[in-house]
Amino acid sequence: MVTSTATGERPDRPPRTPKATWLGVGLVGGGVVLSLVALALTGAACGRTGSFQSTIWPTVAMTFLDWTLLAVGAVLRARRPDHAMGWVFVAFGFVGATTMVLWAAMAAQTVTGGDPALGRLVAWAGAV
Repeated sequence: MVTSTATGERPDRPPRTPKATWLGVGLVGGGVVLSLVALALTGAACGRTGSFQSTIWPTVAMTFLDWTLLAVGAVLRARRPDHAMGWVFVAFGFVGATTMVLWAAMAAQTVTGGDPALGRLVAWAGAV
């Protein structure tokens, strides 16, 4: 039987470091915000003249996948801070959300009146 200490930490687990906790929370929160920005950009560009994005549903599906990865990573980080898979799930969710924003910005620049320089910058950033 494992007992907890006065601080709530279990003695068989390494203590949580504040920096790692804030980094995990920041990545999860940032991933959620980036996904919402991608949804907004894609929604604005969908079906407009010159846009190659005809529907928002692929972005909705990718948002669901990113949020699932972020949630699983957050739960693993909270329950098992010593387990590296929590970081892997959070990282994949954050990178997926970042990719969605880059893709949505590229779609937004292709509509009539879009900025071609933005498209080149986003394409370069997505390739890196």
